Amino acid sequence: MELITNVTEYEKLAKEKLPKMVYDYYASGAEDQWTLKENREAFSRILFRPRILIDVSRIDMATNVLGFNISMPIMIAPTAMQKMAHPDGELATARAAASAGTIMTLSSWSTSSVEEVNSVGPGIRFFQLYVYKDRNIVRQLVKRAEMAGFKAIALTVDTPILGRREADIKNSFTLPPHLVLKNFEALDLGTMDKTNDSGFASYVAGQVDRTLSWKDIKWLQTITSLPILVKGVVTAEDTRLAIENGAAGIIVSNHGARQLDYVPATISCLEEVVREAKGRLPVFLDGGVRRGTDVFKALALGASGVFIGRPVLFALAVDGKAGVRNALRMLRDELEITMALSGCTSLKDITRDRVVLQPDRFLSELTSMYERSTEKGSVWVTMKRSTLKSKAQLQKMEKKGQEVEHRCLIRASDGKKSISTSVSLKEYAKFQASYATVLKAHMHALKKRERKDKKKAADSEKAIETAPKKQKKASSKKSSGSKS
Repeated sequence: MELITNVTEYEKLAKEKLPKMVYDYYASGAEDQWTLKENREAFSRILFRPRILIDVSRIDMATNVLGFNISMPIMIAPTAMQKMAHPDGELATARAAASAGTIMTLSSWSTSSVEEVNSVGPGIRFFQLYVYKDRNIVRQLVKRAEMAGFKAIALTVDTPILGRREADIKNSFTLPPHLVLKNFEALDLGTMDKTNDSGFASYVAGQVDRTLSWKDIKWLQTITSLPILVKGVVTAEDTRLAIENGAAGIIVSNHGARQLDYVPATISCLEEVVREAKGRLPVFLDGGVRRGTDVFKALALGASGVFIGRPVLFALAVDGKAGVRNALRMLRDELEITMALSGCTSLKDITRDRVVLQPDRFLSELTSMYERSTEKGSVWVTMKRSTLKSKAQLQKMEKKGQEVEHRCLIRASDGKKSISTSVSLKEYAKFQASYATVLKAHMHALKKRERKDKKKAADSEKAIETAPKKQKKASSKKSSGSKS
């Protein structure tokens, strides 16, 4: 096998090795897969502000998550049915995570049970939970995870139904017949029926509870003493509710872009969530992380750590435990290099001022508007102070004594298309600098307007020249009238 130098190279090799149905299940996103691409591309719009002449001979990447010490802020996200990728499946992943000194999160829909994963030896493990319609099943599953030594529950909250994953529909995806969802095997819920579309979607529709709501976090707290991470938060509003309902942490996630398409990249949502959390609970991120540089950017924007999913699956498919271990090692090495070259010797040095956000999609689209309007048309840009809240929301916040944040709302239109964005007070100066750059680059578009102004001025001058002649005739007539 050729030398692997970064985690993305595992995907190409995994595609060659895995059955098409399995690879497509792991790799694809929902519908148009816009969010799938955006999860990666959004990282490329965040650039570094490195500091120099700092002693970086010792780099410390160790951190603490929910009271557990780990070697680095890179953890393993829950991914289902890992034995489709490799015969050892979740057992290999658990061994690799323990060897790397980090956390593995086991999916409810794993092909190895919580007891089997526990049997591989010591390790810090979280259990990802889907809430089934039958709450007795949930009770049993949570109790088994506790008894197997799992340290936290990662409650997935963005899957009342399965997103429309068209690759799975085309492939009529179902769990291969030699495998079962091990945690549900004894309950006769470990297999899926083959259907004309996605057998997995049918399974989820039949079992997962669509009525899941915030009150169920309180209910979970009555059946377990484990800390509960809420996985699937992307807004400030839900961050506030997670805190109010006793969450121990938040995972900013869009389910690997497999649920609702056209939601922002998780890295684009991170600061909003962190800003609302205000340090009251840790905020983590998953989605799109493929480099140590991505990890650094997430930490700089306020994340306490990141979880990786697909890189683990593809590395597992290619080389089992060794592949997963190598993927974790490469990400760790890349993070260490990024920290050294940025002048950071520990994770606490990775602060917001170490990165700068490139002009966002609003400015990119505004640039396109200006370019389309160079020869014909106009672009209107307005800015105003706004809370981005309705009157009812503001009244509710005032009653609770919550602070209202004012932002600058910017809108642009060329008469055919309208776009908008908002920036905080802290971001405003940077936005104005970027906006000024866009304006300067398109000053040539004002030439046509200047020509119109010149024509108007010429017409005015002509009118002035003819005016005395008319006045002279009028005064002549008046004089002759007086003589008579």
